[in-house]
Parts: sequence; structure tokens; C-alpha cells
Amino acid sequence: MVEDHQTLVSHVAKIATLETKVSALETELKAMDAKLDQLLHLQSKGQGAFWIASALFGTGLIGFGSLILNWFRG
Repeated sequence: MVEDHQTLVSHVAKIATLETKVSALETELKAMDAKLDQLLHLQSKGQGAFWIASALFGTGLIGFGSLILNWFRG
């Protein structure tokens, strides 16, 4: 009977330790989730900036090409 009690106490201590570790992991997971959300937001901003720069650079190339064509024409 004493061994059963000691085993039960041991299991209760292990469960309490696991609960503490799971709680700490949940906190870290929430922090990681928030950081991932921030990174995804920055990525979407970066993609928008890339497309704007591409559009401006592309129109610059087209304008430069038409300028050269008009110069050759006359």
C-alpha cells in the first residue's frame, strides 16, 4: 500500500511538471505566432513595394525605348 502511495505521488509530481512545461510552451507558441504574423505582414508589404518598383522601372524602360525610337525617326 505504501508503494502504491509513493507511485501515485510520483505520478502526480510528473503530471504537475508536465503541466508547467506545457504552459511555458503555450506561451512561447503564442509569441512565435505573433512574430510569424508580423513577418507575413512585412512580406506582403515588401511584395507590394517590389511590384510598385517593377512597374515604375518598367514604365521607365518603355519610355526610354520610345524616346530612342522617336530620336531615330526623327
